[in-house]
Amino acid sequence: MRIFEGQLRFGVHAGQQNTDFPSYLAMWRKAEDLGLDWASVFDRFLPIFSDPEGPCFDGQTLLAAMAAHTSRIRCGVIVTGVTYRHPAVLAIGGDVRSVR
Repeated sequence: MRIFEGQLRFGVHAGQQNTDFPSYLAMWRKAEDLGLDWASVFDRFLPIFSDPEGPCFDGQTLLAAMAAHTSRIRCGVIVTGVTYRHPAVLAIGGDVRSVR
């Protein structure tokens, strides 16, 4: 585990709605190239703040895909819905970066 005492970390949170995989991946890779520390997704099945009929990637699935296609940036989910994600199933996933 890295300790960031007295250091300011920057990242990006962008909802995974109304986009396609290549565009979303390009954004995360750009964030990594710029030296940002982290990037995150949200845990929803439908777009928020936009057309609810539009496309939206599953947060946990997209998180795993982004971790597989980046090398340094820390990956996370802003909030996880415990009403539809059982905590025991989530605990099995652990820190995506720790499996590398």
